[in-house]
Amino acid sequence: LVTLPPRKETRDLLVQALDHADDGEVRDFAAVTGARLGDTRARAHLRELFARPDHDAGKADRDLSIQAALALAQAGDATGLQALTAALDDCEDKVPLCRNVILHLGDLKDARAVPALLVHLGEVQNRREMVEALGKIGDPGVAMALVFRLKHDEYVPVRTEAARALSRIGGKVATDGLRWAVEHEKEAQ
Repeated sequence: LVTLPPRKETRDLLVQALDHADDGEVRDFAAVTGARLGDTRARAHLRELFARPDHDAGKADRDLSIQAALALAQAGDATGLQALTAALDDCEDKVPLCRNVILHLGDLKDARAVPALLVHLGEVQNRREMVEALGKIGDPGVAMALVFRLKHDEYVPVRTEAARALSRIGGKVATDGLRWAVEHEKEAQ
């Protein structure tokens, strides 16, 4: 249920579950949805979740970690950054989830996400989103990787996003790459 759009009319029931559910997992998932609805107590609960020594014990915890990290990232909180970057390792059959993870990594603008994004930049399914996220983060160290995408990617939307990202990053490498694209790009953009 936490993957569905949050509904404000469920807020009271979620707060009740967060306060009174006997099952810790139910409380944790209620906190995810509560945080997505803007509840500050639920966000605090999720930050505590990431601080638990037994966190990440199994598959349920992995799914919970990703959803909790996404809920925190939606509020601009990078506490779950490691869970988000780790989620990129399992994107083959979870393209929509990974797209959401990538977009949130870009919105966080945290340079600690750059290595994971670069590792997965070759994956076709979410490449445009990864390029966009790298551009939002704005780390000048990714300019060469983006220039490579600009020059060699087979997909116009990826090349277009690489140009946008390079224009945000700036610097000599980015400027030279953009000049090259102006001279050599054949597709209408």
